[in-house]
Amino acid sequence: MNRRDFFKIVTASGAAAASGGCQQATETILPLVVPNDQIVPGVASWYATVCRECPAGCGVIARNREGRVVKLEGNPDHPVNEGALCLRGQAALQGLYHPDRLSGPSVREAGGPAKPILWDAAEKLVAERIGALRAAGKGRAIAVVSQLETGNLGALLDRWIQALGARPRVTLEPFGYESIRAANKITFNRDAIPHYAFEDAEVVLSFGADFVETWLSNVNYTRTFTRMHSFRDGRAGTFIHVEPRQSLTAANADEWVRNVPGTEAMLALAILRVMVDEGAADKRFAEAVAQVDLKRAAEETGVGLPTIKHLAKVFAHAKPGLAIGGGVAVTGSNATQTQVAINLLNAAAGNVGKTVRFGPDSAYGKVTPHAEVAALARAMAGGEIEVLVLGGGVDPVFTLPSGLKFADALRKVALVVSFANLPDQTTELAHVSLPDTHWLESWGDYAPREGVLGLLQPTMAPIRDARPMGDTLLRIGRVALGAEEGKGPLPWPTFEQYLKAAWEPLVKGQLEAALRRGGLFGEVAPVAVTAKVTAGEPAPAKLEGDAGGLTLLAYPSLRFYDGRSAVSSWLQEAPDSITQAVWDAWVEVPEETAKKLGVAQGDMLAVKSPHGSLELPAYISPTLHPGTVAIPLGHRYSPYQRPRYVAADLRSLNPMALLPATADATSGGLAFMAVKVTLTKLGTRRPLAVLQATHDQDDRELARHVDLRAAREQALRGKGPAEAHVTMYDNQKYPGYRWGMSIDVDACVGCQACVVACQAENNVPVVGKASAAYGRQLHWMRLERWAEGNAAHPMNMFLPMLCQHCEVAPCEPVCPVYAAYRTDEGLNGQVYNRCVGTRYCGNNCPYHVRRFNWFQYEFPAPLEVQLNPDVTVRQLGVMEKCTMCIQRIVAGKDRARDEKRSVRDGDIVPACQQTCPTKAITFGNLKDDASEAAKLARSPRAYHVLDEIGTRPSVTYLKKVVREHA
Repeated sequence: MNRRDFFKIVTASGAAAASGGCQQATETILPLVVPNDQIVPGVASWYATVCRECPAGCGVIARNREGRVVKLEGNPDHPVNEGALCLRGQAALQGLYHPDRLSGPSVREAGGPAKPILWDAAEKLVAERIGALRAAGKGRAIAVVSQLETGNLGALLDRWIQALGARPRVTLEPFGYESIRAANKITFNRDAIPHYAFEDAEVVLSFGADFVETWLSNVNYTRTFTRMHSFRDGRAGTFIHVEPRQSLTAANADEWVRNVPGTEAMLALAILRVMVDEGAADKRFAEAVAQVDLKRAAEETGVGLPTIKHLAKVFAHAKPGLAIGGGVAVTGSNATQTQVAINLLNAAAGNVGKTVRFGPDSAYGKVTPHAEVAALARAMAGGEIEVLVLGGGVDPVFTLPSGLKFADALRKVALVVSFANLPDQTTELAHVSLPDTHWLESWGDYAPREGVLGLLQPTMAPIRDARPMGDTLLRIGRVALGAEEGKGPLPWPTFEQYLKAAWEPLVKGQLEAALRRGGLFGEVAPVAVTAKVTAGEPAPAKLEGDAGGLTLLAYPSLRFYDGRSAVSSWLQEAPDSITQAVWDAWVEVPEETAKKLGVAQGDMLAVKSPHGSLELPAYISPTLHPGTVAIPLGHRYSPYQRPRYVAADLRSLNPMALLPATADATSGGLAFMAVKVTLTKLGTRRPLAVLQATHDQDDRELARHVDLRAAREQALRGKGPAEAHVTMYDNQKYPGYRWGMSIDVDACVGCQACVVACQAENNVPVVGKASAAYGRQLHWMRLERWAEGNAAHPMNMFLPMLCQHCEVAPCEPVCPVYAAYRTDEGLNGQVYNRCVGTRYCGNNCPYHVRRFNWFQYEFPAPLEVQLNPDVTVRQLGVMEKCTMCIQRIVAGKDRARDEKRSVRDGDIVPACQQTCPTKAITFGNLKDDASEAAKLARSPRAYHVLDEIGTRPSVTYLKKVVREHA
């Protein structure tokens, strides 16, 4: 980005965003000789908004420096995420500053390339076509598809459709969870998705619900799950997970039960049958399980009868418990029956109204059923649709199964208008592109559940020539209707004014307060429901394809969701927590199948179904069910990432190409587990970049665990005297503060949010697949997965590893220029302009946490605008590592000095701690005995990694607590 463009962004953003976020982004450039009172150079401004990277709707606060947003953090006032943020939310800045963002409107004719066009001309072209259809009485030939919009943008879209006489709007969310809604309608006569109170449960029994990754609201449910499960919080509940594949959620379970794919309903009913037979459930539920044969259920599910009885006993004794299901990967043709069985389990155990709460219902209940999406595709293919308007955030060509043939249908539409601001597979087929502003540049509102209404505001001026979708549709609608501004059914000049008018009755003149808080939040009274007992239908899911093939598990990606976040290079380089692979997709193959086929990791395989084929490298899994293969959803690359970071291989990575258009017969929801595939070895290789070579600790006790009973005894007795290590070094004296950190391995779920937050905060470059595979990744923090026990059924522990800030640091004495040194506040400092790149310090670090800049890494324009101005951008030949966010430490001390006091516990929060959904990380002054970090360092579960070598780390870990029955 050149100097002129930079100052355009800075000054325009100063006028628009930094003035409280309450005005439409102006085109007037304010001269810096007349400074805005609310812009202080070097001082950050914060703006509350709502994350739109997925439908969970977490609250976000954006840090704006000199008119540009440089960091996103969770809004502590927002009830959904309470200050936490997942890795996709942290990486949303990459979408804002993406090099491939569309630079303005364009038009494509006769299959040729897109050509730039002026906004007025583009809007006129669309308005004339729509106006002609309306005049001819063919309003039903106009269709609108948007992502889930539960606020006023959705209301405006519906008003626009009504004014033009178009077809009802289709809300497209690939993961719609229709089976949960349909089952609740059957069991409770309520077409809704309730709120699940994990924090109040003693036992959580999950049938494939991957709430740590993507299920419904992953940050909210991960946070509340930790409250019931973490020993630190005094609950130590039990979590049991049923799934054919060891997902990240399964890896966090106290007991993972590997079942035959598609048999979840049968297993749930078998558990209920045992509860009824043993008098642990109301006898009126006997009708529901009268046809259940326990021996047959054990054979067909692959779960032994003793295990079924054990699960029933544990779940029945929970007061209360919680059973959940509906994960995308296990959603088959029997998905609704599975959910009905889970509903009956909850009702029989008395959980409804306690941990299953209707009233604060999820926004997912407002998603258009997949059956209507399929009907729209058929209408398009039949020539019934002449204008298709696609809102931002939807990419049906990529996210819908190939069996639906949506791309073919799209080619038969005379005019396709896309509001996407980044190129994708659907936009490539659009005739007119009218790029919408990014959600960080936009006004709006969003209700993720009843009682929670979040408010979006522009946090900076648009970085490209983009316009809000609402503004554009208002202008197009008025032209099509022949109406003037201020008159007719669409009188509002801008969407901002429409939004403020709609909010005025809610805030009664207090819009500023709502903007500062991030919305309006209230409690919703629970709605009482009565369970209807219906006879269970324990039939397995139906699968297309070769009867001798392998069941395909297409599972949502923790990093990319349905593909909308795959444009982020930060997420591409963040390792998948289970496989530790970066920058590539793979087909997960069971160890037994790999041996039969003679397949090694990295071998290219052709994965074929009756609907398509993919060519992917193999990842050999010892834990995957022998009759399955698994492929992550959402994997794709944006143009600038190839060949800069990954080879220019244009082959598809998307398992939706293998899926049929099969739907659940009851709910009409898309069946993701619907086909069997065959594998063929191609004879070529594409080695995966796997950042952790082994998950075996080799008895090094890096991640440690303790049994629940022993942990309780130790908590009562307190910590014994520390083992003294022979040393030649005196204890260091700390005249002021001594900074340190505690990390609770028992609370860490491996979600990688801390890794991406650290990258965003500290200007860590992206290196690409080749360098990462070579061991040259630059992450200051990595998240290791260690597995113990049976390789096919291991106990997993996740260990965040960063610079340990050792008191006796092996890196310091070997540096010939004293670039690595110990500060008097307990940190290991690194003087960048003194470092000459000998790499002696990296070679001598037993924790392998120091990173070397092998190249002069670039930040492709305009990504360099996102860089944190408080952190030095390192250059070629410099060693770097975790600083415990020294810039935040300095800022915290400066605030305390200005207020003439010492730093209080909680004043300084590093990026990793701030974003962590489970509060596994705690930073503080170890000299302050009352600080949380110091208390945790004295915990009976506390230990130091490699403490036997005498480095005296400032980072303390707390052992994972394992349950005896697991």
